[in-house]
Amino acid sequence: MATLTDRIVDELYATSIQPLQAQDITFCRGRLIDYLGVTFAGARLLECELRALLAHHTGHGTAPLIGLAATSDPRTAALCNGMSAHAAELDDGERHGMVHPGAPVISAILAAACSPPPGRSFCSMDLWRAILTGYESTLRMARWLQPQLKERGYHASGVCGTIGAAMGVATLLGLSREQMKVAFSAAVTGAAGSLKVIRGASQLKPYNTGQAALAGYNAATIAQTGLNGPEDVLEGELGFVQMITGIPGETLMERWPSGGHWPMRSTSNPTPPAATVMPPWKPPSPCGQSTS
Repeated sequence: MATLTDRIVDELYATSIQPLQAQDITFCRGRLIDYLGVTFAGARLLECELRALLAHHTGHGTAPLIGLAATSDPRTAALCNGMSAHAAELDDGERHGMVHPGAPVISAILAAACSPPPGRSFCSMDLWRAILTGYESTLRMARWLQPQLKERGYHASGVCGTIGAAMGVATLLGLSREQMKVAFSAAVTGAAGSLKVIRGASQLKPYNTGQAALAGYNAATIAQTGLNGPEDVLEGELGFVQMITGIPGETLMERWPSGGHWPMRSTSNPTPPAATVMPPWKPPSPCGQSTS
Protein backbone atom coordinates (compact mmCIF):
# COMPACT_ATOMS: atom_id res chain seq x y z
CA MET A 1 0.00 0.00 0.00
CA ALA A 2 1.32 3.45 -0.92
CA THR A 3 2.45 5.62 1.96
CA LEU A 4 0.89 9.00 2.71
CA THR A 5 4.00 10.71 1.34
CA ASP A 6 3.91 8.64 -1.85
CA ARG A 7 0.27 9.50 -2.49
CA ILE A 8 0.89 13.23 -2.15
CA VAL A 9 4.16 13.20 -4.12
CA ASP A 10 2.45 11.22 -6.91
CA GLU A 11 -0.15 13.96 -7.21
CA LEU A 12 2.38 16.80 -7.16
CA TYR A 13 4.59 15.02 -9.69
CA ALA A 14 1.58 14.53 -11.97
CA THR A 15 0.99 18.28 -11.77
CA SER A 16 4.60 18.94 -12.72
CA ILE A 17 4.44 16.98 -15.99
CA GLN A 18 0.94 17.75 -17.19
CA PRO A 19 0.40 19.87 -20.33
CA LEU A 20 -0.12 23.53 -19.58
CA GLN A 21 -3.41 25.15 -20.51
CA ALA A 22 -3.72 28.74 -21.70
CA GLN A 23 -5.31 29.76 -18.40
CA ASP A 24 -2.36 28.26 -16.51
CA ILE A 25 0.12 30.36 -18.47
CA THR A 26 -1.99 33.48 -17.97
CA PHE A 27 -2.12 32.78 -14.23
CA CYS A 28 1.64 32.25 -13.96
CA ARG A 29 2.44 35.38 -15.96
CA GLY A 30 0.22 37.42 -13.67
CA ARG A 31 1.86 35.98 -10.58
CA LEU A 32 5.33 36.74 -11.95
CA ILE A 33 4.44 40.34 -12.84
CA ASP A 34 2.98 40.91 -9.40
CA TYR A 35 5.99 39.27 -7.76
CA LEU A 36 8.44 41.55 -9.57
CA GLY A 37 6.48 44.64 -8.51
CA VAL A 38 6.28 43.74 -4.84
CA THR A 39 9.89 42.55 -4.76
CA PHE A 40 11.18 45.84 -6.19
CA ALA A 41 9.09 47.66 -3.58
CA GLY A 42 10.36 45.44 -0.78
CA ALA A 43 13.99 45.85 -1.84
CA ARG A 44 13.60 49.59 -1.43
CA LEU A 45 12.24 49.11 2.07
CA LEU A 46 15.00 46.68 3.08
CA GLU A 47 17.89 48.07 1.05
CA CYS A 48 20.14 48.92 4.00
CA GLU A 49 19.46 45.63 5.74
CA LEU A 50 19.98 43.60 2.56
CA ARG A 51 23.26 45.29 1.77
CA ALA A 52 24.41 44.60 5.32
CA LEU A 53 23.42 40.96 4.82
CA LEU A 54 25.31 40.79 1.53
CA ALA A 55 28.48 41.81 3.30
CA HIS A 56 28.40 38.35 4.90
CA HIS A 57 27.46 36.52 1.66
CA THR A 58 30.40 36.69 -0.71
CA GLY A 59 29.13 34.27 -3.36
CA HIS A 60 29.22 35.27 -7.01
CA GLY A 61 26.77 34.30 -9.71
CA THR A 62 24.21 35.35 -12.27
CA ALA A 63 21.05 35.27 -10.14
CA PRO A 64 19.57 38.78 -9.88
CA LEU A 65 19.10 40.56 -6.57
CA ILE A 66 15.88 42.28 -7.57
CA GLY A 67 15.81 45.99 -6.84
CA LEU A 68 19.49 46.12 -5.86
CA ALA A 69 21.05 46.27 -9.35
CA ALA A 70 23.31 43.35 -8.51
CA THR A 71 23.67 39.61 -8.97
CA SER A 72 24.82 36.82 -6.68
CA ASP A 73 24.83 33.07 -6.21
CA PRO A 74 21.40 31.38 -6.32
CA ARG A 75 21.17 30.70 -2.58
CA THR A 76 21.85 34.30 -1.64
CA ALA A 77 19.42 35.50 -4.32
CA ALA A 78 16.69 33.14 -3.08
CA LEU A 79 17.09 34.43 0.47
CA CYS A 80 17.26 38.14 -0.37
CA ASN A 81 14.50 38.14 -2.98
CA GLY A 82 12.32 36.00 -0.75
CA MET A 83 12.64 38.62 1.98
CA SER A 84 12.08 41.56 -0.37
CA ALA A 85 8.96 40.00 -1.86
CA HIS A 86 7.20 39.92 1.51
CA ALA A 87 8.57 43.12 3.05
CA ALA A 88 5.85 45.47 1.76
CA GLU A 89 3.02 43.06 2.68
CA LEU A 90 1.63 43.47 -0.84
CA ASP A 91 2.44 39.98 -2.14
CA ASP A 92 -0.28 37.60 -3.23
CA GLY A 93 -2.13 35.50 -0.67
CA GLU A 94 -4.66 32.70 -0.41
CA ARG A 95 -7.39 33.03 2.20
CA HIS A 96 -8.19 29.39 2.90
CA GLY A 97 -4.57 28.36 3.35
CA MET A 98 -3.62 31.63 5.09
CA VAL A 99 -0.41 31.65 3.06
CA HIS A 100 1.66 33.88 0.76
CA PRO A 101 2.94 31.53 -1.96
CA GLY A 102 4.71 33.85 -4.39
CA ALA A 103 7.52 35.16 -2.19
CA PRO A 104 9.13 31.77 -1.44
CA VAL A 105 8.11 29.92 -4.60
CA ILE A 106 9.08 32.41 -7.31
CA SER A 107 12.22 33.56 -5.46
CA ALA A 108 13.57 30.00 -5.43
CA ILE A 109 12.54 29.28 -9.02
CA LEU A 110 14.10 32.48 -10.43
CA ALA A 111 17.32 31.82 -8.53
CA ALA A 112 17.52 28.37 -10.11
CA ALA A 113 16.42 29.53 -13.57
CA CYS A 114 19.09 32.23 -13.66
CA SER A 115 21.80 29.80 -12.51
CA PRO A 116 21.39 26.81 -14.85
CA PRO A 117 23.68 23.78 -14.65
CA PRO A 118 26.46 23.68 -17.27
CA GLY A 119 25.07 23.02 -20.72
CA ARG A 120 21.49 23.56 -19.60
CA SER A 121 19.07 26.37 -20.33
CA PHE A 122 15.42 26.99 -19.53
CA CYS A 123 12.56 28.34 -21.63
CA SER A 124 9.45 30.24 -20.61
CA MET A 125 7.35 27.05 -20.57
CA ASP A 126 9.79 25.54 -18.05
CA LEU A 127 9.29 28.61 -15.89
CA TRP A 128 5.48 28.54 -16.09
CA ARG A 129 5.33 24.83 -15.26
CA ALA A 130 7.61 25.34 -12.27
CA ILE A 131 5.54 28.25 -10.95
CA LEU A 132 2.31 26.31 -11.39
CA THR A 133 3.67 23.28 -9.52
CA GLY A 134 5.18 25.43 -6.79
CA TYR A 135 1.93 27.29 -6.21
CA GLU A 136 -0.18 24.14 -6.28
CA SER A 137 2.13 22.42 -3.80
CA THR A 138 2.17 25.39 -1.41
CA LEU A 139 -1.58 25.92 -1.50
CA ARG A 140 -2.53 22.27 -1.19
CA MET A 141 -0.25 21.81 1.80
CA ALA A 142 -1.49 25.01 3.44
CA ARG A 143 -5.17 24.20 2.92
CA TRP A 144 -4.54 20.70 4.22
CA LEU A 145 -2.71 21.71 7.40
CA GLN A 146 -4.71 24.79 8.36
CA PRO A 147 -6.04 25.91 10.80
CA GLN A 148 -3.80 23.74 12.99
CA LEU A 149 -0.64 25.38 11.65
CA LYS A 150 -1.73 28.84 12.73
CA GLU A 151 -3.23 27.62 15.99
CA ARG A 152 0.10 26.04 16.96
CA GLY A 153 2.10 29.15 16.04
CA TYR A 154 3.51 28.17 12.65
CA HIS A 155 3.75 30.60 9.74
CA ALA A 156 2.30 28.79 6.72
CA SER A 157 4.27 30.96 4.29
CA GLY A 158 7.47 29.65 5.83
CA VAL A 159 6.39 26.06 6.35
CA CYS A 160 4.33 25.35 3.23
CA GLY A 161 6.33 27.84 1.18
CA THR A 162 9.45 25.73 1.70
CA ILE A 163 7.69 22.69 0.26
CA GLY A 164 6.23 24.65 -2.65
CA ALA A 165 9.60 26.22 -3.45
CA ALA A 166 11.24 22.80 -3.49
CA MET A 167 8.58 21.34 -5.78
CA GLY A 168 8.83 24.34 -8.09
CA VAL A 169 12.61 24.09 -8.43
CA ALA A 170 12.40 20.29 -8.78
CA THR A 171 9.97 20.80 -11.67
CA LEU A 172 12.23 23.38 -13.32
CA LEU A 173 15.20 21.00 -13.07
CA GLY A 174 13.17 18.13 -14.51
CA LEU A 175 13.68 15.80 -11.56
CA SER A 176 12.30 12.27 -11.71
CA ARG A 177 9.45 11.15 -9.52
CA GLU A 178 11.84 9.48 -7.07
CA GLN A 179 14.05 12.56 -6.94
CA MET A 180 10.97 14.69 -6.34
CA LYS A 181 10.11 12.51 -3.34
CA VAL A 182 13.59 13.15 -1.93
CA ALA A 183 13.16 16.89 -2.55
CA PHE A 184 9.78 16.78 -0.84
CA SER A 185 11.21 14.93 2.17
CA ALA A 186 14.15 17.32 2.44
CA ALA A 187 11.81 20.31 2.21
CA VAL A 188 9.55 18.89 4.93
CA THR A 189 12.60 18.38 7.13
CA GLY A 190 13.69 21.99 6.62
CA ALA A 191 10.22 23.59 6.73
CA ALA A 192 9.97 26.22 9.46
CA GLY A 193 8.56 29.58 10.44
CA SER A 194 7.20 30.95 13.69
CA LEU A 195 4.34 33.44 13.90
CA LYS A 196 6.11 34.99 16.87
CA VAL A 197 7.92 37.17 14.32
CA ILE A 198 4.74 39.19 13.69
CA ARG A 199 4.42 40.25 17.33
CA GLY A 200 5.63 43.44 18.96
CA ALA A 201 8.54 45.25 17.37
CA SER A 202 9.79 42.23 15.40
CA GLN A 203 10.83 42.90 11.80
CA LEU A 204 11.66 39.28 10.97
CA LYS A 205 8.44 38.28 9.18
CA PRO A 206 10.07 38.60 5.71
CA TYR A 207 12.85 36.32 6.91
CA ASN A 208 10.35 33.46 7.07
CA THR A 209 9.66 33.71 3.34
CA GLY A 210 13.33 34.27 2.53
CA GLN A 211 14.46 31.21 4.44
CA ALA A 212 11.62 29.22 2.82
CA ALA A 213 12.92 30.12 -0.64
CA LEU A 214 16.46 29.21 0.40
CA ALA A 215 15.47 25.93 2.09
CA GLY A 216 13.28 24.97 -0.86
CA TYR A 217 16.12 25.61 -3.31
CA ASN A 218 18.47 23.54 -1.17
CA ALA A 219 15.96 20.68 -0.91
CA ALA A 220 15.57 20.43 -4.68
CA THR A 221 19.31 20.48 -5.30
CA ILE A 222 20.08 17.94 -2.55
CA ALA A 223 17.71 15.54 -4.33
CA GLN A 224 20.17 15.42 -7.22
CA THR A 225 22.99 14.03 -5.06
CA GLY A 226 21.67 10.48 -4.77
CA LEU A 227 20.84 10.71 -1.07
CA ASN A 228 17.69 8.87 0.01
CA GLY A 229 14.98 10.22 2.30
CA PRO A 230 12.65 8.45 4.75
CA GLU A 231 10.01 6.10 3.37
CA ASP A 232 7.20 8.26 4.76
CA VAL A 233 8.26 11.66 6.09
CA LEU A 234 4.66 12.70 6.77
CA GLU A 235 3.07 9.90 8.75
CA GLY A 236 3.73 8.16 12.06
CA GLU A 237 4.66 9.29 15.55
CA LEU A 238 7.74 11.11 14.31
CA GLY A 239 6.10 12.19 11.06
CA PHE A 240 5.76 15.80 9.99
CA VAL A 241 1.97 15.97 10.13
CA GLN A 242 1.70 14.62 13.67
CA MET A 243 4.56 16.84 14.77
CA ILE A 244 3.22 20.07 13.31
CA THR A 245 -0.56 19.64 13.77
CA GLY A 246 -0.88 17.12 16.59
CA ILE A 247 -3.18 15.03 14.37
CA PRO A 248 -2.25 11.83 12.46
CA GLY A 249 -1.85 12.42 8.76
CA GLU A 250 -4.35 9.77 7.70
CA THR A 251 -6.97 11.46 9.87
CA LEU A 252 -6.41 14.71 8.00
CA MET A 253 -6.20 13.08 4.57
CA GLU A 254 -9.95 13.33 3.99
CA ARG A 255 -9.59 17.10 3.60
CA TRP A 256 -6.60 16.96 1.22
CA PRO A 257 -7.47 19.23 -1.76
CA SER A 258 -7.04 16.56 -4.43
CA GLY A 259 -6.65 16.91 -8.18
CA GLY A 260 -9.13 19.10 -9.98
CA HIS A 261 -9.55 21.60 -7.13
CA TRP A 262 -6.87 23.93 -8.50
CA PRO A 263 -6.52 26.03 -5.34
CA MET A 264 -3.97 28.24 -7.10
CA ARG A 265 -6.79 29.97 -8.97
CA SER A 266 -8.13 31.35 -5.69
CA THR A 267 -4.89 33.24 -5.07
CA SER A 268 -5.43 36.98 -4.91
CA ASN A 269 -3.69 40.23 -4.08
CA PRO A 270 -4.56 42.12 -0.89
CA THR A 271 -4.19 45.35 -2.86
CA PRO A 272 -3.54 46.27 -6.50
CA PRO A 273 -0.12 45.10 -7.75
CA ALA A 274 2.73 46.97 -6.15
CA ALA A 275 3.79 48.48 -9.46
CA THR A 276 0.54 50.46 -9.52
CA VAL A 277 0.77 51.82 -5.99
CA MET A 278 4.48 52.54 -5.50
CA PRO A 279 5.45 56.20 -5.19
CA PRO A 280 7.68 57.70 -7.89
CA TRP A 281 11.24 56.47 -7.64
CA LYS A 282 13.90 58.73 -6.23
CA PRO A 283 17.56 57.94 -5.56
CA PRO A 284 18.00 56.47 -2.07
CA SER A 285 19.88 58.36 0.58
CA PRO A 286 22.85 56.70 2.27
CA CYS A 287 21.73 54.09 4.80
CA GLY A 288 20.77 55.58 8.10
CA GLN A 289 19.95 59.02 6.68
CA SER A 290 16.48 60.47 6.26
CA THR A 291 14.90 60.58 2.78
CA SER A 292 12.43 63.31 3.72
